[in-house]
Amino acid sequence: MYGGWDVTAGATIFVFDSDHRGGSGLCARGLITSVERAPEHRWKVQVRIEAPACRPLGRGELQSHKELDDGRPESEIARKLYRQATNKFIAIGDAEAAFLASHF
Repeated sequence: MYGGWDVTAGATIFVFDSDHRGGSGLCARGLITSVERAPEHRWKVQVRIEAPACRPLGRGELQSHKELDDGRPESEIARKLYRQATNKFIAIGDAEAAFLASHF
């Protein structure tokens, strides 16, 4: 998710298919079309998929970056995604968004 807690219609979102459950990691880029607050601090979000990922980006590709603190986009993404469960929204910066966009 580009913007994290600022979950609003019209925002760009990068979708990861949880590789904890057999998914492949980064799978799509989309546009949020609607947002609703759901019970227990959850969100109900509808997304229009704009493009499928053309290059793989999952645990395998990010594994060597997850413990690094070098400020590189792939290290920041690995740290944010893989230190806890991946079923979440995360805020990313411009460099991270550009890195993810390069996979489409």
